[in-house]
Amino acid sequence: MGWGEDSFGVVYGRFQKGDWSPGQSFDRAHSMPLDLAASQGLAGLAACTWFFAVLSRGLWRRPDLGALAGALAAYFAWSLLNFDWAPATGTFWLLAGAAWSAVPQDGRAGSPPARAWWKPAIGVTASAAALVLALPPQFADGLYYAGHPHEAATLDPLQPRYQAALGTIPGYQRAIALEDPDPTVYVLLGDALLDTGHRREAREAYEQALRVYPFQRDAGFKLR
Repeated sequence: MGWGEDSFGVVYGRFQKGDWSPGQSFDRAHSMPLDLAASQGLAGLAACTWFFAVLSRGLWRRPDLGALAGALAAYFAWSLLNFDWAPATGTFWLLAGAAWSAVPQDGRAGSPPARAWWKPAIGVTASAAALVLALPPQFADGLYYAGHPHEAATLDPLQPRYQAALGTIPGYQRAIALEDPDPTVYVLLGDALLDTGHRREAREAYEQALRVYPFQRDAGFKLR
């Protein structure tokens, strides 16, 4: 079914036919359906398709929500290309949430059906759990950009960028174990291994950088 964080960037380089953006590897598909299929598998793609199908059907039956539907469609067109860019996608998902709450569950206009008491309780519980899961990565990102990679890596140990920012051989190795799609990490690991006299391991790191991104110039130069 497919799974894994940033798996697109780890495998795409071997299929790339040209150095389309010199010095830059491609870690995302820049296509919401393709990237979902690569990183979340067919199950994730099916879940997203179901969400948009239900939402579109409900909005089609609510012409009074035309302005909301139009704004949602405009941001959706941009989000299909740059779905991980917060200024566009943050607004898009806020609009999607507003539209979802405005459309009755059966998709028809009229008064919403009566809800059992436990449904709001489930919603509040799920929202609280989502905040607990979402806040640590946000704080970790702030610490990283403030120049505190150790604290960021402690708060969010699954983010390979923070591990690589530690600037140590174990940090680079952990970043690679987390499948960091940035080929520069492999080059930095090779440099660190070379400085400590591990020439064979350094060469393997440079070769791995070229497997992730065949047009990584530093790795190619150091293998000559």
